[in-house]
Amino acid sequence: MAVLPVLATLIAAVCCCVLVPLADARTPPPPHTGSADSYDRARRTIDAYVASITSSPDARRGAGGMYAFHKPETAVYGTAIVFHGGFGKPADTEVTFSYLHANGFNVYAPPLAGHAFQGTRWPSTRLRDEFGGSLARQLLLEDPVLGSVARRINNGSLMAPVHVPDGFDLDEAMERALSVLRRGMTAAAYNTLVDAFQLLITASAYPGKQAAVHRYFETDHMRYATEAAARVADVAALPGPVMVVGYSMGGLEAMYAAARSAGVVSRAVLYAPFVDAAAPPEQPRLRYLLQAVGALDLYDVPVVNDTTIPSVILPASTLVGHTLLDEVLQAAVRRQTDVFCVFAEDDGMSDVDAGLRACRDGVASVGSRAFVYPARLKLNHFVAPSRFNSFSETLLKETWRFLADGEVRSERLLNETGDPELPPLPEMGDMASEEGHGTHG
Repeated sequence: MAVLPVLATLIAAVCCCVLVPLADARTPPPPHTGSADSYDRARRTIDAYVASITSSPDARRGAGGMYAFHKPETAVYGTAIVFHGGFGKPADTEVTFSYLHANGFNVYAPPLAGHAFQGTRWPSTRLRDEFGGSLARQLLLEDPVLGSVARRINNGSLMAPVHVPDGFDLDEAMERALSVLRRGMTAAAYNTLVDAFQLLITASAYPGKQAAVHRYFETDHMRYATEAAARVADVAALPGPVMVVGYSMGGLEAMYAAARSAGVVSRAVLYAPFVDAAAPPEQPRLRYLLQAVGALDLYDVPVVNDTTIPSVILPASTLVGHTLLDEVLQAAVRRQTDVFCVFAEDDGMSDVDAGLRACRDGVASVGSRAFVYPARLKLNHFVAPSRFNSFSETLLKETWRFLADGEVRSERLLNETGDPELPPLPEMGDMASEEGHGTHG
């Protein structure tokens, strides 16, 4: 993926500003202890929440959430809430989850808003029928060309570049769609439909207009914000500050947790936060087309083996991602939270330029940091600690350093083993994290 000049400038600025040496690599010991009652209250709260998920017939297996607490008399740095990626599950955070718990944190990994259930319960944005939603959907699906395209679209994940049938021409498809709608609708209904979709796309670019979206669309995209705050409240009884870690869509929930929790969240680590989708260079408008037609529920997105989600989640994810550009939200994060953002220069799923602007210029406080892996490492979107990132050990160590002490040694991030004075990685699988039955000890 070609790097735009503005992106190169941002990367250079970020990489320069984060090289902050520490006077001493050693981090102070954890200072916070709690009572048995405080731990019991947090455990009961989370267990009740997980039970409300797992008792549902449409719950995704293993998606209810997990936690691991230390004994009340054990000193901790605080509680780390770890949010998984858009199509993942809490168990996908195991590497980060286990490392933080083994090194002085209580840890909680909840599901994203609605993502513990089948795709029909994820946050979505759908054009209301009174503004032509059902009629437009019917007309487009009945068209032999557009209906075939809709059925063959394959968007392998919420963040992935969209794959469309061979020979697909975006401009021709848009012209054909508009022609089909003009012929099948009254002039007034057609004009209203066009106004609605122009508003949807504009609201994504200008968050101040998002409130007007509710007139034309049934949307609950801000569930990502409200549920993030609720998950912070789940651990309110535990000792020490709350800190958040999130990957991709989980990065957005982590940011909402910071913005909506009135000074409770002190630090946030965001791995490739999904502020906007990356557009294929040859078809830069494709993401906006998919967002618009997604609100008509024209196709399903095959995701993983236990769920398929309707296309209406695409405009919802775009709206919620662009909310990070809202000055009110950014100001709330700046006032209370130090942020460490990590990106890969060659990310083909998430728009790195938009993410850097949000992290570097939008929510950056004096204690915030950002780092970009160079394209030559070929990490793409998979920057979170996992088997896909050969620098996971280093990233985990610097994540821990930032959460525990507010510092980052970014020069260590390109070393596969990281700072030898920081805790090594444990053997994965040493720690039980059974769904709904978190460990305590």
